[in-house]
Amino acid sequence: MSYVDNNHQHIDVTVQGEEDKPRRFDAVFNSAPLGAMQQMGLEGLKLNWGTKQAIRSLGYGASCKIGVRFRSLWWIHKLGIRDGGQAKTDLPIRCCVYPSYNMHDPPEQPGVLFVSYTWSQEAERIGALISRESPDKEEALKRVVLHDLARLHSSTDAAYEDLKHTITAEYLDHYAYNWYADPTSVGAFAYFGPGQFQKMYPSIVQSHGKHVIIGEAASSHHAWVVGALESAVRGVYQFLWQHSRVSEAAHRAAEDYAADRVPMPFGPVPAEYDRTQDIRVPDGVDDAAVPSPRGELARQQAMMEEIRLKQGGDFLDPSIVSERDVAPILAVVSA
Repeated sequence: MSYVDNNHQHIDVTVQGEEDKPRRFDAVFNSAPLGAMQQMGLEGLKLNWGTKQAIRSLGYGASCKIGVRFRSLWWIHKLGIRDGGQAKTDLPIRCCVYPSYNMHDPPEQPGVLFVSYTWSQEAERIGALISRESPDKEEALKRVVLHDLARLHSSTDAAYEDLKHTITAEYLDHYAYNWYADPTSVGAFAYFGPGQFQKMYPSIVQSHGKHVIIGEAASSHHAWVVGALESAVRGVYQFLWQHSRVSEAAHRAAEDYAADRVPMPFGPVPAEYDRTQDIRVPDGVDDAAVPSPRGELARQQAMMEEIRLKQGGDFLDPSIVSERDVAPILAVVSA
């Protein structure tokens, strides 16, 4: 990706196989995990130093999941496990999850058991048995999973042998997935190391509305789907606010966000950007003429990134920031 500045900045995106004809956009929302983002050519975007550091070195957690399809729901009719939930063990499968969506289905029909959910070192270890062509070439994994599953639900050796025979006969097929072996994710979720959240996170979410990083890593609720959704709302708000100076439609939409008029899942602006309790309007200033504190932090991040890009360096130099640069936020004063 690269900026094209012909009095109105655009972003040119070169897609593999289309090198001779880049696609041009007014803005790009980049939702790729940072490990996969590192494989993109981003030099032309002039990213800030903190973002470049995060793309290179932000920690990502390892995680693996294994689902097995059985001929019947044996954990219900044989063991009486009728509610959804989890069982945890020190065996390699670590966490077995009983589904709640099919617990009222006839137990004689086929069903899937979420046999293993692992993180960190446990995921790296069991991930060594997972093939990219799962379930092909996974005989060792299948052997470990069936053994652990029978051992987890047995209190004696005799019970183990009986259950192992049952689940082996009931086995139909399985599918396993290792996120660190996926070139489009290069890890399961952002797992900030010591000091990384404080030093890198503010830079990741600091966007001037042209190249906007979204996804769970760009949220304080990282590693969760809700974080990915919140990051998208924050990114859209920054984009709208930056373009509200030249677009009436963007201006109206940004005002709706600031006034908390956008319903879920498209709003509201995440709570971390709500500075209603921290910012007051100076005496004598019409509240209606001042941007809402609800999105103030997101607006400041967008503005500071725009100023840095105009300065041309990897870091924002506060010593040369002019009053004109920060005029859009001078109307809102910290208490």
